[in-house]
Formats: sequence, structure tokens, C-alpha cells
Amino acid sequence: MKKQSMGFISEIENKEEIKINYLKFVIPEDLVNYGFEREFVGRFPVIAVFEPLTEDELYEILSNPNDPVVINKKRDFKVYEIDLAFTDDALREIAKMAYKENTGARALARILERILIPFERTLPSFSLNFLGVTKEIVEDPYKVLLAMSESPYNPKWKENYYKALEDEKRRVKNYLSRREKLLSEDKLEITPKRLELIFKLYKERDIELNKALEEVLSLWRQIKSYEMAFERKNFLKIIFTEDAVDNILEAVIKKNWGVFTYCENIMSKLEYSLSYLKEIRNKEVIYINSLAFRDPEKFIEEYLLI
Repeated sequence: MKKQSMGFISEIENKEEIKINYLKFVIPEDLVNYGFEREFVGRFPVIAVFEPLTEDELYEILSNPNDPVVINKKRDFKVYEIDLAFTDDALREIAKMAYKENTGARALARILERILIPFERTLPSFSLNFLGVTKEIVEDPYKVLLAMSESPYNPKWKENYYKALEDEKRRVKNYLSRREKLLSEDKLEITPKRLELIFKLYKERDIELNKALEEVLSLWRQIKSYEMAFERKNFLKIIFTEDAVDNILEAVIKKNWGVFTYCENIMSKLEYSLSYLKEIRNKEVIYINSLAFRDPEKFIEEYLLI
């Protein structure tokens, strides 16, 4: 594994050699020669060599909305009713620090603790219920904490928080766009309203984004099940338009109602009119839009004009 070079190209070869991870070429016999018992080495069917995480990869870990390191820290602050949000610049700076430590992803949690523990101990005594973690905080947490303690009502802190919220929402949107192919199997479209609802669940409950997405997806499936149940019961096919689905999702999440209970409550006001449309106007499929929820009578009037 060691090489000696002569002549003017020796320096170049040595520089190239540094980039080679020789562990990739290790075979079981090398481990035995190193000192491991042959019987012990024989128990491993595969020898895996891990590459050091890059700065970009460490950032990807932190910026993933399902990352437990960030979510757990948010939960710590939520105990004190303080909402925590991170700007992209802050996460990149943390990733940069972790990369320099060269201890892998474990450094991320350690650095987050080091930066935020002073705020976790001090902010509950202020009247602030939010903290936008910026690059400035990451670089010098005690300096920023001192400034906040001297001027807790400075509008700068709220501006930082809103900037961090916008960055978080953008990261959530990017993550969902990468999952769009999986969601297409259920034919679930992520409308602006659904993105808002998913983000709201994600922030208010401090849960993994996948859990927030799964909850909305589960409610959406229940809405589709209700459409089929209504058809079996009334021999009339209804289809909720996308804006109507948004309306249902928002209502059941906000009021903590069941989908079937909420839909039955709305559709009971339309049952007679829908039967009329079916028998007199020969409507085999009726599309229910959001107007039906806001003003059932006007919805029927407009449908009669079609």
C-alpha cells in the first residue's frame, strides 16, 4: 500500500495518492493479517467502507424536514412555548462547522446544543415566544443573546423569525416536490392550501413532515371513501372538486372532526336538491365545489343554470 517515487513526478503522485481511500481495497485476508481472528472475520459476509460526509451532505441532513436532530431541538423549545425556525444560511453554517470537526453527523447535534442551550435557558424569562436561528446566531450565539436581552422588542428578532419561517416553508415545498411521484399513485395533488395545511401540522406539532403528509393523505383517502359511500347510499355519483377537498381538509383539521361526520353534515343540506337534479335534470355525476359548503342554496341555483 505504500509507494515510493523518484524524480520530478513524485510530488504529483503523492498528492493524487492522498485522494485514494485504500480501505476500499481491503479483503478479509487483510483483516486477518491486521490481527482479527479468522473465525471473527468469517462472520461478516460484506465489508463496507464508509466515506466521510461532505459539507453539502451534512446540510442535506439538517435541511430534511424529517431530521430528528432539528425536530428534537424544536420540541425542547416548544416546552417553553417558543417556536424555533432555521434559516438556510444558519443550517449551512452549522454543516460547515460539523464538517470541520470531521466526526460525521453526530457533530450536528453537538453543535446545535452548543449554540442553542444558552437561548433555551434564557429566552423563557423574556416575553418572546419565537426564535429565528440565523447565521449570526450560529457564529456568535452569546453576542446575539446579549443583544436580545438588552432589546427584546427589537423588530429585528421578528424579522429573523419570519425569514426563517419562509426558508422552512421553501424546504418543505422542495421536499414534497421530490415526493410528487409517490403521491401521484394516490392521485393526491399538493395544492397551495394543502401545502399550507401540511406545513401548519408540521410546525404546530413539531412532527416529521412525513407524518404531517401522511395525516393529510389519510384524510384525503377518507374523502374519496365518502364519495363512494354516498353513491352506494343515494345511487348518485358525487365528486368533490379540488377546492372543495381543500375546504373539507381545512375544516376537519381545524375543528378536529371526522371526515364522514363533516361531509354528512354538509351533504344533508343538499340531499333533496341533489335528488331533484338527478331525477329531473338527468344528472348522473354531480361535482361539488366549495360554494356548496359556503352557500348550499346558491350552489344549487348555479347548478340549475348549467
